[in-house]
Amino acid sequence: MRAWLFTILRNTLYNETKRARRQVEQTEEPVSAVSGGQEEALAMRDVQRAFDSLPEIQKEVVLLVAVEGMEYEDAAAVLGVPVGTVKSRLSRARQDIRAFLDTAKPKSGG
Repeated sequence: MRAWLFTILRNTLYNETKRARRQVEQTEEPVSAVSGGQEEALAMRDVQRAFDSLPEIQKEVVLLVAVEGMEYEDAAAVLGVPVGTVKSRLSRARQDIRAFLDTAKPKSGG
Protein backbone atom coordinates (compact mmCIF):
# COMPACT_ATOMS: atom_id res chain seq x y z
CA MET A 1 0.00 0.00 0.00
CA ARG A 2 2.82 2.42 0.88
CA ALA A 3 4.60 1.89 -2.45
CA TRP A 4 1.31 2.51 -4.24
CA LEU A 5 0.84 5.82 -2.40
CA PHE A 6 4.39 6.89 -3.18
CA THR A 7 3.78 6.07 -6.84
CA ILE A 8 0.76 8.37 -6.80
CA LEU A 9 2.86 11.05 -5.08
CA ARG A 10 5.64 10.69 -7.64
CA ASN A 11 3.20 11.00 -10.54
CA THR A 12 1.56 14.03 -8.93
CA LEU A 13 4.93 15.72 -8.44
CA TYR A 14 5.89 14.94 -12.02
CA ASN A 15 2.65 16.45 -13.34
CA GLU A 16 3.00 19.56 -11.16
CA THR A 17 6.59 20.06 -12.34
CA LYS A 18 5.48 19.88 -15.96
CA ARG A 19 2.61 22.29 -15.31
CA ALA A 20 4.87 24.78 -13.51
CA ARG A 21 7.45 24.62 -16.29
CA ARG A 22 4.80 25.43 -18.91
CA GLN A 23 3.61 28.42 -16.87
CA VAL A 24 7.14 29.78 -16.48
CA GLU A 25 7.86 29.37 -20.19
CA GLN A 26 4.66 31.24 -21.11
CA THR A 27 5.24 34.19 -18.76
CA GLU A 28 9.03 34.51 -19.02
CA GLU A 29 10.12 37.92 -20.29
CA PRO A 30 13.59 39.21 -21.11
CA VAL A 31 15.42 40.79 -18.21
CA SER A 32 16.15 44.45 -18.90
CA ALA A 33 16.89 45.89 -15.45
CA VAL A 34 18.40 44.56 -12.25
CA SER A 35 16.29 45.05 -9.16
CA GLY A 36 16.12 43.63 -5.65
CA GLY A 37 16.00 39.82 -5.70
CA GLN A 38 16.98 39.63 -9.35
CA GLU A 39 20.10 37.56 -8.74
CA GLU A 40 18.12 35.01 -6.74
CA ALA A 41 15.52 34.76 -9.47
CA LEU A 42 18.21 34.19 -12.07
CA ALA A 43 19.86 31.55 -9.89
CA MET A 44 16.54 29.75 -9.45
CA ARG A 45 15.97 29.87 -13.19
CA ASP A 46 19.38 28.30 -13.73
CA VAL A 47 18.58 25.55 -11.21
CA GLN A 48 15.25 24.91 -12.97
CA ARG A 49 17.01 24.68 -16.34
CA ALA A 50 19.61 22.33 -14.87
CA PHE A 51 16.83 20.13 -13.48
CA ASP A 52 14.97 20.23 -16.79
CA SER A 53 18.10 19.06 -18.61
CA LEU A 54 18.22 15.81 -16.60
CA PRO A 55 16.90 12.54 -18.02
CA GLU A 56 13.47 11.58 -16.66
CA ILE A 57 14.87 8.69 -14.57
CA GLN A 58 17.18 11.11 -12.75
CA LYS A 59 14.42 13.70 -12.27
CA GLU A 60 12.26 11.10 -10.55
CA VAL A 61 15.02 10.22 -8.09
CA VAL A 62 15.82 13.86 -7.35
CA LEU A 63 12.15 14.60 -6.68
CA LEU A 64 11.70 11.63 -4.39
CA VAL A 65 14.96 11.76 -2.44
CA ALA A 66 16.20 15.34 -2.53
CA VAL A 67 12.88 17.21 -2.65
CA GLU A 68 10.49 14.93 -0.77
CA GLY A 69 13.15 13.60 1.61
CA MET A 70 12.39 9.94 1.01
CA GLU A 71 14.79 7.28 2.18
CA TYR A 72 16.69 5.48 -0.57
CA GLU A 73 14.86 2.23 0.22
CA ASP A 74 11.43 3.86 -0.10
CA ALA A 75 12.35 5.57 -3.35
CA ALA A 76 13.68 2.26 -4.69
CA ALA A 77 10.35 0.59 -3.84
CA VAL A 78 8.38 3.35 -5.57
CA LEU A 79 10.54 3.21 -8.69
CA GLY A 80 10.86 -0.57 -8.68
CA VAL A 81 14.66 -0.52 -8.86
CA PRO A 82 17.46 -1.62 -6.49
CA VAL A 83 18.67 0.82 -3.82
CA GLY A 84 22.08 1.03 -5.52
CA THR A 85 20.39 2.24 -8.70
CA VAL A 86 18.65 5.02 -6.78
CA LYS A 87 21.96 6.11 -5.24
CA SER A 88 23.72 5.98 -8.60
CA ARG A 89 21.03 8.00 -10.39
CA LEU A 90 20.97 10.60 -7.63
CA SER A 91 24.75 10.92 -7.69
CA ARG A 92 24.79 11.36 -11.47
CA ALA A 93 21.94 13.88 -11.28
CA ARG A 94 23.80 15.96 -8.70
CA GLN A 95 26.95 15.88 -10.83
CA ASP A 96 25.01 16.91 -13.93
CA ILE A 97 23.30 19.77 -12.09
CA ARG A 98 26.64 21.02 -10.72
CA ALA A 99 28.21 20.84 -14.19
CA PHE A 100 25.28 22.70 -15.73
CA LEU A 101 25.43 25.42 -13.08
CA ASP A 102 29.20 25.76 -13.45
CA THR A 103 28.80 26.45 -17.17
CA ALA A 104 25.91 28.87 -16.49
CA LYS A 105 27.95 31.04 -14.11
CA PRO A 106 28.98 34.35 -15.65
CA LYS A 107 32.70 34.77 -16.14
CA SER A 108 34.15 37.59 -14.04
CA GLY A 109 35.73 40.19 -16.23
CA GLY A 110 38.08 42.76 -14.66
